[in-house]
Amino acid sequence: MEMTVVLVVLGILSAVIMYSTPSLDPAAGARFSELRSQIRYVQLRAMKSGTDYYGLKCDGATYYWAFNSTAPDTADARLVLPGASSTQVALADKGLTMTAFTLYFDTFGIPYSGATPTKLAAPLVINVAAGGVNATLSITPETGFVQ
Repeated sequence: MEMTVVLVVLGILSAVIMYSTPSLDPAAGARFSELRSQIRYVQLRAMKSGTDYYGLKCDGATYYWAFNSTAPDTADARLVLPGASSTQVALADKGLTMTAFTLYFDTFGIPYSGATPTKLAAPLVINVAAGGVNATLSITPETGFVQ
C-alpha cells in the first residue's frame, strides 16, 4: 500500500514538472543560436578591422542587417552575413520577431548602442520570438558577451 502511494505521488509530481516547463522548439533554438553567432561574427569583424565600427541593426518590423560604419542605414555600409543571400535578412523568412536595436562594436570588441555609438552602461536587451517561443538576448557592456 505504501509503495502504491509513493508511486502515485511521484507520477503526479512528474506530470506537474513536465507540463510546467516550457519545451523549446528545436527550430526556435536554432534561430536564437544563429542570431547569437551573427552578433559574435560582427564583433570579430570589428576586432579584425582595426579601423571601423561594425554592427548589427534591426528595424523591429521587417529586416536586420550587418554594417561597417557609424551610419548603419547607409546601403553602401551593409554587409552580407554568413549564410545570408543579401545584405538584409528578412525577419519573416527566419520566422522571427525582434525588438528594434542598433549595436556597434569597436576595434576592441566593446559594444555600443544608439543612433550614434554610445558605450553601453547596462546590458543591451534584445527580445526575440520564434515559433511561439520567446527569448531574451543580452549584450554585456565592456565584453560584448551574448547571453
